[in-house]
Amino acid sequence: MTFYRIYLILIFSTLCSACVNFNHPNYIDPQVTKEPQDSKASPSLHIPEDTPATTSELLILEDREPITSVQTTPAAQPVTDPKDLSIWYYIRESDQITHANNRRIEVERNWFIKNQDYLNRVFKRAEPVMAYIAEEINKRGLPMELILLPVIESAYNPYAYSSAHAAGLWQFIPSTGKLYKLRQDWWYDGRRDIIASTNAALDYLKYLHERHGNDWLLALAAYNAGTGKVGRAVSRNRKYRRKADYWSIPLPKETKLYVPKFLALVDVVSNSHKYNVHLPHINLQPKVARVHLGDPIDLSLAAKFANTDPKTFYSLNPGFKRGSTGAGKHFELLIPYENKSSFESQLFSLPDSERIQWARHIIRKGDTLNKIAKQYKVSVSQIKKVNNLSSNVIRLGKTLKLPTGSSLQANAVIHNPWQAKFERQQASLRTHRVKRGDSLWSISKRYGVSVTNIARWNNMSRNGVLRIGQKLKIKPGRTSSSSRQNALRKVKYRVKPGDSLYRIARTFKVSIPEITKWNTLNNKDFLRPGQNLTLYLKR
Repeated sequence: MTFYRIYLILIFSTLCSACVNFNHPNYIDPQVTKEPQDSKASPSLHIPEDTPATTSELLILEDREPITSVQTTPAAQPVTDPKDLSIWYYIRESDQITHANNRRIEVERNWFIKNQDYLNRVFKRAEPVMAYIAEEINKRGLPMELILLPVIESAYNPYAYSSAHAAGLWQFIPSTGKLYKLRQDWWYDGRRDIIASTNAALDYLKYLHERHGNDWLLALAAYNAGTGKVGRAVSRNRKYRRKADYWSIPLPKETKLYVPKFLALVDVVSNSHKYNVHLPHINLQPKVARVHLGDPIDLSLAAKFANTDPKTFYSLNPGFKRGSTGAGKHFELLIPYENKSSFESQLFSLPDSERIQWARHIIRKGDTLNKIAKQYKVSVSQIKKVNNLSSNVIRLGKTLKLPTGSSLQANAVIHNPWQAKFERQQASLRTHRVKRGDSLWSISKRYGVSVTNIARWNNMSRNGVLRIGQKLKIKPGRTSSSSRQNALRKVKYRVKPGDSLYRIARTFKVSIPEITKWNTLNNKDFLRPGQNLTLYLKR
């Protein structure tokens, strides 16, 4: 009986143990440990023995269901090269030059939205150098929005020239250019050089930002109007305990429009989808490379080494006005990025004697500048410029330096294709201040030029809206009405009872449109007895 009890207890204990093992989460039935013959064995999760698992890893392993397969982790997607991202992305991400909405900004923003063609032209012109300028902005830790400032200044045209004698992408006037060591002489104008002017402009903007209390709107106003003028306006408002921010201080009309125009462009670029404005994809992959020239060189050779035609070469290096760099060893060029290695290898292998050739002429009895110019096939003006002569007087025994060889060919043929046009523009541009009743059509008729040209000279649309007081750059034509007007005599006529525009026009043999234009009248305006009219009559 006792033996029978012991036997039952052993059987019961065995069954309980089996039940416990069966219910354990890691129990594996011996009958199912083998996979079917037509299936592949699943790989097991392996932790190397020399790699201790962390506590969390051990806990996760203990809590998992029995492993029947292992999911492989998909390969990580390659990170996008930051240089492939659009420049517009970096402008949106910058968001450092902030502003509240303003009526002045709204007007300018509407203009940009309605002038997609203008934006297309400007950004096409800007594309080759935007990556370079973005890099310089980033080096200084400045807001990326500043890359849009040349759009406002010059429409990214390095040959832009204003009636105030400002030149280049960043529109430096001569005095500010000299202050920032931008060389300006017969050979070269650093205000137009993309490398030199960009460095100077960004340094200047950084200074203005610090000078005006780290306020970018005041800094931009100072860039346009001058730091002294803005500083005095701020001090005046503070003296009378008024607000001293950009929107509150008294400023010239041009500056009141300048900053809102810039802010409007930043807004349009940052929210182009919202405004349905198309922006071309311009990334930060370098398109141009900087190369140091060292000693003077004929630019015809430089263009050849860069594998570019002269027009393309000078579009990247607009600061050079002639066919060679002139004296100096600190010049740099911009060339297509892919041609840098080839350019440098050809430049370094070029003997010094072939970089540029100068003849030295000792003045003898009977010599004149005209005679010497004919002998060396150069112009008198070239001789005077190269030798810093202020007159045609020369002295016996003195030595003149003259360009010869490839340098002569460069100066005579491969020269800056825009330089002559630029110099004519400098001499002929004048300013027209918009008055009430003015339109592009009436201004074009007055100066004898086309509406298209006025729009081009002022970086605006043919259908652009003019503002009273706005300054327009004009190059008068040969048959401008202003020149015809100068050939007429100015007469003051006092309106009498019963007079009408028709009667006055018939009496003085002029047209009604001319009378209304001369006096800023409307055809529907009533004349008043005693009113004074200005008339221009034939002499």
